[in-house]
Amino acid sequence: MAKVILFEPVDYDVAAAATYGEVTYLYRTGEERPSLFDERIRGSILMKLLDMGYDPDEDYIAATGSVAKVALMLGVAACRFEHTSILNFDARDRVYKHMRLK
Repeated sequence: MAKVILFEPVDYDVAAAATYGEVTYLYRTGEERPSLFDERIRGSILMKLLDMGYDPDEDYIAATGSVAKVALMLGVAACRFEHTSILNFDARDRVYKHMRLK
């Protein structure tokens, strides 16, 4: 089953993302991780993606939550994989829309 990956849990409903796959989080609330300003964060993100079996052909990264955290996660994925699939939330239509980053 495809995964929809969010950096961490957010305060709003992401159930609409589940139409693309199982909603899963890179980091759980309260889980220890490097600071966003610590250069180890990129390696930590990559290891989390690899450990969860991230497949850029099947899984999605949801552009949901903190812009800085989403940007880091997308940057790591873009550097490591040939492409990645992104889900952007369209607030007007209240749906997630897919796009591919190459």
